[in-house]
Amino acid sequence: AVLEADGAPGDGLVDSPAITTTTKNRLLAAHQQIARFDEASPLTDGAVRRRIIARIDEILGSARMAIISDYAKGVCDAAVCRTVIEGATRRGLPIIVDPKSTDFTKYAGATVIPPNRAEAGAVVGRPVRDPDDAIRAAREIRERWPIEAVVVTLGEQGLVLVSADRVAMIPTQAKQVYDVTGAGDTFVATLAAALTEGMALERACGITNVA
Repeated sequence: AVLEADGAPGDGLVDSPAITTTTKNRLLAAHQQIARFDEASPLTDGAVRRRIIARIDEILGSARMAIISDYAKGVCDAAVCRTVIEGATRRGLPIIVDPKSTDFTKYAGATVIPPNRAEAGAVVGRPVRDPDDAIRAAREIRERWPIEAVVVTLGEQGLVLVSADRVAMIPTQAKQVYDVTGAGDTFVATLAAALTEGMALERACGITNVA
């Protein structure tokens, strides 16, 4: 109802009484996030997953961009990810993946994947401390899985972009930050909007970094 009130159609959603909506309660003190308490149940119902896959096939036909936002809650398993990526590729749509899993095999073939430093480090098996580490990690991710471009976000150190013909370091826009809630979602949403409008990837990353 909230989405539709803002003009975003909700008919692509698949609901199920088998799982609860994830709820996150944050404990704040003086604007600083101290802890977060989550209530969530993973998707294990195969029938619901089949409904999701069928719905993806239906809505890709009218899409301009595909985004996989993997929260590691059981929805974005290999079958769902492959349905999105293969369907979008057939239609010539760009694909952005926001990863929470360290199994990047299911993301193979994506256009852009923007792991943060912790996620990139977990995938390549070594810490990502600075932009040079991030560039090496991004290159390894591109080589191991055919992903067109890897963007590693580094918080206060900005981000690095590695593609087949480009390596770029984009510095951060310094801010006094009290709460980073939603930073990854903001990044993906802004990047998707910019790329959908035909913006070049490096410029899109620069605007996304500001956002």
